[in-house]
Amino acid sequence: MLIGDYLDGVVARIDTIAGLTVTTDPALAVAPPMAVVTDSGVSYDAAFGRGQDNIDLTVTVYISRGDSLTALEESRLYMSGHGAKSIRAALETSTGGSDTIPNKTLRAESASTDSNTDASGAGFVVLTVRATGLIPGKE
Repeated sequence: MLIGDYLDGVVARIDTIAGLTVTTDPALAVAPPMAVVTDSGVSYDAAFGRGQDNIDLTVTVYISRGDSLTALEESRLYMSGHGAKSIRAALETSTGGSDTIPNKTLRAESASTDSNTDASGAGFVVLTVRATGLIPGKE
């Protein structure tokens, strides 16, 4: 499986969260709530030469502009391990028949909340989720 196809599968899983825009394009103008999925590294041949590769992923969720209690409370919903807005639950749950990611091969590892600014200098409350996945070998 190609890395781009795997990322598209990750986007499809996160896109099950109502009201959250999801993309793999970090150059898009930020319009919260919005998640940007990026790959941050690949380790080749994770399955002892059988072609399966580990991929490190970062999901950056722009919660809202500014730094408010409401934004922090919202970030906790996305950070939770379960629930309708849980990034972890979305990553680790198959979406069904059209899911391109093999079941139980994608795992959220950590999450943290911070503030961030975009290119225009606007401030955002941001949740960063780090995950790892196993990309299947050649088809």
